[in-house]
This record gives sequence, structure tokens and C-alpha cells, in this order.
Amino acid sequence: MKTKISGKAIVLGNNIDTDQIYPGRFLEITNPIEIGKRCLSGVSP
Repeated sequence: MKTKISGKAIVLGNNIDTDQIYPGRFLEITNPIEIGKRCLSGVSP
């Protein structure tokens, strides 16, 4: 049985650097929930 995932998707261009994926100012955060809240915060949808 295949797992179906639904939700929003953001399509980004090529060559997205790691600071866009997860900005360095948040590197001290270790809680996975809090990391998820800040992931892609450097990208404007």
C-alpha cells in the first residue's frame, strides 16, 4: 500500500543555497518542531 501525502508545495528555482533552506541565524535551535517552523523562512513564496 502506498502512502498518500497531501498539502501545499512551494516550487523554487535552481541553485537554492542552504541559507535559503535554513538560515544560519537559527542554527542554535535543536527542537525539530521549531526547526520546521523556520525552514524556508528566507524564501518568499
